[in-house]
Amino acid sequence: MYIFDLTTYKNTLINEAYQTILGYTIDDLDKCDNLLALFHPDEQELITTHLDKMANCKEGELHPLEYRFKHKNGDWVWCYSVDSVLTRHPDGTPSQVLGTFVDVTEKNQLVDKLKESNEYLERFAFVASHDLQEPLRKITAFSDSLSERLTPLIENDEASIFELSRMKLAAQRMGAMIHDLLKLSRITSNSLDKKNISLPRLLEEVCDILELSIADRKADVNWDKSVGDIVGDEGLILQMMQNIISNSLKFCNAETTPCVSIRCKYRAQNVDIIIQDNGIGIQDSEIANVFEPFRRLHVRDEYEGSGIGLAIVTQIVSVHKGTVACDSEVGVGTTITISLPRH
Repeated sequence: MYIFDLTTYKNTLINEAYQTILGYTIDDLDKCDNLLALFHPDEQELITTHLDKMANCKEGELHPLEYRFKHKNGDWVWCYSVDSVLTRHPDGTPSQVLGTFVDVTEKNQLVDKLKESNEYLERFAFVASHDLQEPLRKITAFSDSLSERLTPLIENDEASIFELSRMKLAAQRMGAMIHDLLKLSRITSNSLDKKNISLPRLLEEVCDILELSIADRKADVNWDKSVGDIVGDEGLILQMMQNIISNSLKFCNAETTPCVSIRCKYRAQNVDIIIQDNGIGIQDSEIANVFEPFRRLHVRDEYEGSGIGLAIVTQIVSVHKGTVACDSEVGVGTTITISLPRH
């Protein structure tokens, strides 16, 4: 804790914790000709703006600030402080500020490491996926060439025909996985273009994209009057809804007509988008795994896909600072609830 004089730009009082965190006594600070010089150069403008704000602060206002302050031993300490006016001049202008602060150096170092790690993983995923495409193109080209030349010679060799078809199919699946991994690596909060979105209009667009799948299964995709506007990145929200609805169409018994119902629940700060289907459902023990990339819960021969669809959904929800939950019953269906900030 400290008391800072807005006229002299000096601390007039500090407590023991201040000295413990930053190393200075009140005499040390009093002898300092320019206290502002102890703030990190990168935050000098921030501090000046903050002090100007405090000099015109209204009664009862609290002003938080995060900055680096030079420790007596020369190290930089990250401080998170909250300041308020303690005393005023006769004309009502602030004269002294009461501030409290905590040392957040360790927290900020961890955040920086996490940021570096995430950036590295994003670069790695992009580079790895990009570099894998070239050898895969060669595998695909040579397997196509082999298949074309050998097919007349192996018409009666079922094993050879089967092995060639499996090789081509494996290359196609790997291509789909690389494509999905690239999409996943590109979803970051830095790329968001948030705006108001008409969810009914967006759902119509999703249904147009999935028109063949919907027609093939004679599926019913519907939404009620509760579905209105939401806030988000339109391209990513479209991709999110497309993945969820596509999954609902895919993971449905062949004998059952797929039905996907969508509704919204608007609350003070969030909107819940609830997508309910009548698919095959998910066992309780596997619900937590459905959002993991490349985690398949069913054999590939029964249901196609790379196993990354809901991982993309989770990442899109995450960069929108929302949450996703799944509730399911085997043989009855699955309900996915996406909660996004309203504003």
